[in-house]
Amino acid sequence: LRDSVLQTNGLTIIGREDHSRKNRKTLPELIKNSDNRTFSILLNHQPYYLDEAVREGIDFQFSGHTHRGQVFPASLITDKIFELSQGYIQKKNTHFYVSS
Repeated sequence: LRDSVLQTNGLTIIGREDHSRKNRKTLPELIKNSDNRTFSILLNHQPYYLDEAVREGIDFQFSGHTHRGQVFPASLITDKIFELSQGYIQKKNTHFYVSS
């Protein structure tokens, strides 16, 4: 899913275009016609803009990209670049998981 939304069986799946794309839609643009009563999963390759997902009422965001630097000391850099470079956090009602 690239800048598109799939709604099925009480679930909304939102796929974002890569952060580097100039024509990437905003999250509010993507979800403006979505049913906000359904459980929402945001697939966002890079774990940027976590607060935006919280603000827009996303239930769960899954991201990757960071590889957590793959080898030390690169992990020190990814930990500085991303609020969450690996693992799980919850911010208000939104859950985030970043694979490494």
